[in-house]
Amino acid sequence: MKWFLSLAIACAGAMIFFAAIQAPQSGTKGFGRGEQLTYRAKFGWFTVGSGTTTIDKSLYQVNRRPCFRVEGAGETASWVSIIAPVKDVFGAYLDTASLSTQSAYRKIEEGNYRLDEVTTFDHERRKVEVKVRSKTTGEYENPKQYDIPES
Repeated sequence: MKWFLSLAIACAGAMIFFAAIQAPQSGTKGFGRGEQLTYRAKFGWFTVGSGTTTIDKSLYQVNRRPCFRVEGAGETASWVSIIAPVKDVFGAYLDTASLSTQSAYRKIEEGNYRLDEVTTFDHERRKVEVKVRSKTTGEYENPKQYDIPES
């Protein structure tokens, strides 16, 4: 019985391996400028929120590199916002050649909690700078510097 199970696993592994080798390539990219995906968050039959992921049509210069801007936004439905309001935006500027993140941001509004943060990456120096907007002055506070660990 053990040899049959071993043989079945080996055959399945071989089939997956050869299927992966012979899989046709579509020649298309994973995403394109101007693309947008829309989501609905549901709880049973009720829509409790919505979200979008957008790739901007324009290119941006960040760290002297052409970048895509990818943004995800989500919020609760109006009737849910009475109890638990959420309106969040997360975004990143991705290098068009390497798809490495050059800058990222998040604007979070969840109930009374607020956070507005911008993160800038310097991949050559292996540093990252994080700035958080003050809730009292509305200005970005002094940035904090961190090292990017080796991967």
